[in-house]
Amino acid sequence: MPLVLSSPSPARWLEPRSTISIADCRGLGVAALARSAAGPVPGGAGGSWWIAKVLGLPAPRCTGWVVAQTLCEFGNEQSVTEATGWPTFATRADAAGLGRLVSAPPPPRQAAAVVASADSSVGALLDEMGQRSMIAAIGRSLPSYSAGIRYWAAFMDALRRGRHFPASESDAIRYRSLFRQPTTLKSYMTHWRWAHRFLQLNDDWYTESLRQVMRGQRTMAGPPRQKLALQAQQVRQLVAHAEARKDFEQAAPCAVGRTRIFTRSAEQFVKRLRQDAVEVVLPDPERLGSHSLRRGMAGDIVDGGGSLANLLRAGDWTSSAFVQYLSKNQVEELAALS
Repeated sequence: MPLVLSSPSPARWLEPRSTISIADCRGLGVAALARSAAGPVPGGAGGSWWIAKVLGLPAPRCTGWVVAQTLCEFGNEQSVTEATGWPTFATRADAAGLGRLVSAPPPPRQAAAVVASADSSVGALLDEMGQRSMIAAIGRSLPSYSAGIRYWAAFMDALRRGRHFPASESDAIRYRSLFRQPTTLKSYMTHWRWAHRFLQLNDDWYTESLRQVMRGQRTMAGPPRQKLALQAQQVRQLVAHAEARKDFEQAAPCAVGRTRIFTRSAEQFVKRLRQDAVEVVLPDPERLGSHSLRRGMAGDIVDGGGSLANLLRAGDWTSSAFVQYLSKNQVEELAALS
């Protein structure tokens, strides 16, 4: 996650951003929209951490940009400390007499004694400790949550809303119009519902009317379009084609059906895969994805008369997840063999 450190005046957070429109929200990806809408985001609140200030901010200043930057600071605490000289949470807690609660929490009675002997900042530090625990619960999804909350912030700016939180039912229904895929909308709603909890706000806006709109969107969207399966002979063509130009970074994942152990990202791999499919004249290259390899492998095993045990072992599956990689006929054929 990029870390941007600057300190514009607090008044900047009260000014509407006139450069963002609803069309921008519909047409730009999350990262591009966040960059174009936010500009430089402060690295702290008046010379200190946003996470230490966010609960006390007035509503017009407690925007999605501030919440997203709070997540960024949490994920880059050491870098922020080195760049600004601001003390880490552990240092501040230790200075207030709460160091033991952070480094090695004692039993409840001893913890209560530690709190009782701490200085007057104990309440704010305990609040911050709770906020930090909420962020830590996100785990590896922290960058995704930050991006989703920024997207909501850009949308609210586009509507010229003075407040980003709490949301309203009408704005939430309008927000869903930006998404073609219901599953994407559901993920992004998870992000800013979490932001409401983080800010200790109710989600009264998440009404039955909104849920009905979301169900209707799922119905209108229809079933997701399945990726194609890459069968063994097609994989051989793609591997040979990549090897001929000495692109082993592309050939190896094609050969083993895995991408995580290589430096090329999944997006780069799929882009190159589709280009290769065009060049070796495979059908519908735009419908290929990284899972096309596993889908094709599963299909090859079933078409070749392999058993369920063969399939589970080859794909390292321990559940029924393999079914999504097979056609209806292949599932029926596998059931007949079992």
